[in-house]
Amino acid sequence: MVETLSRKNQTSNPFELCEKLNIIVIPWNLDSDTNGFYKYIRRNRFIFYNSNLPEHQIKYVVAHELGHAVLHTRLNATFTKSIHWSNLSKIEVEAHQFAVSLMIADIDIKKFNTKKEICLYAGIPLEMEKYINK
Repeated sequence: MVETLSRKNQTSNPFELCEKLNIIVIPWNLDSDTNGFYKYIRRNRFIFYNSNLPEHQIKYVVAHELGHAVLHTRLNATFTKSIHWSNLSKIEVEAHQFAVSLMIADIDIKKFNTKKEICLYAGIPLEMEKYINK
């Protein structure tokens, strides 16, 4: 799905994809435990991300929430820091898989020796390296 979406819209940048898909992205001063959330209201899609996050994390958070917008359009979802990575719901796993695929879409992962190197280069949380197919 990521490949089709990226090719059709000629970008794998989550911010550009949101713009092309009419998904409104809003920085918000959220609680320190909340990275971001996706909200569907009356056929309108919104992604809120924590404006206090370091720049390198924001792109992943938006990619993750974009996964919800595309895969789980009518479900609202929150990306918090307190959820243990090994105990994720099915929709959270799918959103992470989507985000990882999107973040590496334009990278030649063969030039890296390990999945950890790919994560560090692409701005993917190290806990998500299991979703990289190398």
